[in-house]
Amino acid sequence: PAVVQREAYERPKAKGVYALEVTTTFAIEPDPFSLQKNALTLNLGGKLVLARTGKVEAGAQHRVESVPGVVEGENEFYFDANHNDDMLQRSCAVRVRIFRDGEAVADHSLWSEPGTKLATTFSLKVAPADDVGKADPHGHAD
Repeated sequence: PAVVQREAYERPKAKGVYALEVTTTFAIEPDPFSLQKNALTLNLGGKLVLARTGKVEAGAQHRVESVPGVVEGENEFYFDANHNDDMLQRSCAVRVRIFRDGEAVADHSLWSEPGTKLATTFSLKVAPADDVGKADPHGHAD
């Protein structure tokens, strides 16, 4: 059988300076039974961009400036956070926002079922800088 070679398509790095903001509705803390020391992690494209190791109160904003790896189009994230025992009977939520040059360009909220850990993959769409007026700040596809 013939081997078909395909050219690797590299998506263009998005223009501008990007920041991420993460806000949880629940207090986070490390899992006492896990070898993983992080209470909260956020990966972008498989690379760690945010980690918190200690206890953090509900509503705290976690901001990361000058985030590398943001591309035009879909950006895949993995979010993982451990809530404290007080939240076992409640749903938990997290809001993730992407800022380009100080302005919000994508926004997404995630919810857990009561009693479950909030750990999931999601994507946010970043429109090209030229399409600023056409961009959906909630990151929804057309």
